[in-house]
Formats: sequence, C-alpha cells, structure tokens
Amino acid sequence: MEKEKLSDELKGLVGENSLSERTWNDYIDNSVVPFLPIEEDKISDYLAKHATSLKSLNGQLNYDVAGRVNEFKKTYKPETPVNPQPPKPVETKAEPQPDDMPEWAKSLLGKVDKIEQEKSNEAKTAKLDKTLSDAKSAIQKDGADNEKILKITFGLLKVDADEPLDSVVKKAKELYNETLSDVYGEGYNPAFGAHNSSAPISVSPDVKRRKELMAEERKRMRV
Repeated sequence: MEKEKLSDELKGLVGENSLSERTWNDYIDNSVVPFLPIEEDKISDYLAKHATSLKSLNGQLNYDVAGRVNEFKKTYKPETPVNPQPPKPVETKAEPQPDDMPEWAKSLLGKVDKIEQEKSNEAKTAKLDKTLSDAKSAIQKDGADNEKILKITFGLLKVDADEPLDSVVKKAKELYNETLSDVYGEGYNPAFGAHNSSAPISVSPDVKRRKELMAEERKRMRV
C-alpha cells in the first residue's frame, strides 16, 4: 500500500488532530511504513492500533495546551500606560522567535521534540530487531541449524540500525562458521559452502578472545 494511501486512511481513523504535518509524516515514515504487514487482511487492525496511539498522543498535547492557555489568561494583566498615546500605524511584525515565546510555549515545544525523538528511537530499535530476525531466518534456510551456535552468533553480532539485510546476513554467516570452529574445532564442516581444513583460517580478534575464554572455562571445569 502506498504511503499517501496509508496516511489518508490513518487520518480518517484518528480524525481531527493537532499534530504538525512534519510530526505526522515522521510518524508514518518511521513507525508505520517499515512494519506494515504483508498480508492485506492484517493492515486494518495494524492501522487501528496506530490510530489509538495517535489519539492518545493528540489528547495529551491538547490537554497541555489548554492548561497553559487557561493559566496564561488567569495571570496575564496588560499594562495601562499613564499617558495614552495615539494609535500608531499598523506594522507587519515578524514571526516571534523562540526567545520571545512564553515559558509555557517553550515547555510544550520541548515536550513535542522529546516525543518525536522517543518515537524515532523506538522505530530504529524495532527496525534493527526485524533486520536481525530476517537475517537469522535467512541463514537457517541455508543450513544453520544449531540453535546454541545461533544464539551465540546473534548475541555477538554487531550491526548498524540502517545496515542492509544482505550485509547483516553475510556477517552472520561468517560469525556462525567461526563460532562452529571455536566450539567443535577448526576441522568442523561449516554450514555454508565447502571447508578446506588444510587452508589457513583468518581469525578475528573477537574470535581469538572467545577461544581464550572457552579454554579458561574448560580448565575450570577440569579442576
């Protein structure tokens, strides 16, 4: 489903709201589109859950704004000049800068920025989790069937949140076979491709450290 169609359908579910166009588009790009279900019959429930979250967020923002406005009305007292001056010609004023804003407006702006940042971080974490899950499924289909080695592999695998899936799969395969060699010996048949036990094996510093830790653990078990 296209982004514009998703956005329109979600707006219809949320109804009138106070979110800026920028905030709305960021939410669609980072929280809705990346995790859209492939099955068409699941999209309606998926959007309904997002609509509930957005309604809650919008309600909180409206509540904060209304409270600040009412407080400002109660406390604001315009100054009456001692010697009233004749009205001056109307001048076009520039938009107020951040330093000209009242404190309650600055506070509200800070809350909105914080919410947007939290949503962005949540989206990145969810995207990374999905990439790792897809990479694990991919190497399992290619023959990686040792659950304990898989657990160690993905516990040690280091990738960036925006790293492409094919790059993550490649790293996972290499680390899986290195871990197999650590646990079962360098002559153990790897899960991906032919293995020549007589050929030199390039061992990364992380793998060397894992070997040292495993050797120490075996010594302790013999005592």
